[in-house]
Amino acid sequence: MRRREQILHSLGCRIVSGDLPPGTVLPKVETVGVMEGVSRTVVREALKGLEARGMVASVPKGGTTVRPRSEWQWWNREVLGWAMETSDGPEFYRQLTEVRLGLEPMASALAAQHSTPADHDAMRFAFERMASALDDDVSWAQADYDFHRTLIEAAHNDLMTSLMSVLRDSLVQSRKATMAVLRKAEGQTSRQTVLGYHHQVLATVIQHDIDGARAAMTELLEAVERLALHTPPRPRGSHRRRP
Repeated sequence: MRRREQILHSLGCRIVSGDLPPGTVLPKVETVGVMEGVSRTVVREALKGLEARGMVASVPKGGTTVRPRSEWQWWNREVLGWAMETSDGPEFYRQLTEVRLGLEPMASALAAQHSTPADHDAMRFAFERMASALDDDVSWAQADYDFHRTLIEAAHNDLMTSLMSVLRDSLVQSRKATMAVLRKAEGQTSRQTVLGYHHQVLATVIQHDIDGARAAMTELLEAVERLALHTPPRPRGSHRRRP
């Protein structure tokens, strides 16, 4: 990793973690350069990287200030990565789950409505890879991501597919973390139970059961959230379609 990327990564993680909260004026370029042992040009390039991601604002003779979190480009791959690496992780995963609850149940319903036999084959293949990778965190994470990716592709909605691509790194990483928890879990939170939730999603999509697919995906995401974050159940129907 080049020095510019190293400084960008270091400052990005400190900002996301809250070590440098919104409103903080960052040290002067010269100061950072001396601390890191790099030229002012390298520091300026790193700060430009943060500015391009909406995380800081530079004012002539006023220094560089951390911007409000709501103004950050959260869909940027580096910003997502910094969030996962820091102590902000649990809060990030909670918000990521909320995004998924807003996206994937609808995608499941659309997949049940629009999917083709080829889509079903792709989902089955990903599911079978998950079933054979229960003891392999890395393979499980990739197969799990592929299952959800093929499901969203089966919805035949280009915007949903594009968003899934943007979230890829964070989704794979979150699955690795979840798998580590699953290794220690028992009973209702076992890996086999989570696999069963996936099978229910697959079955309802293949059966073209629109309401069933929506409900199955909601149950899957909520179950994994409870497991990974040790949270209480969400209010019943909070993410289901209203009549």
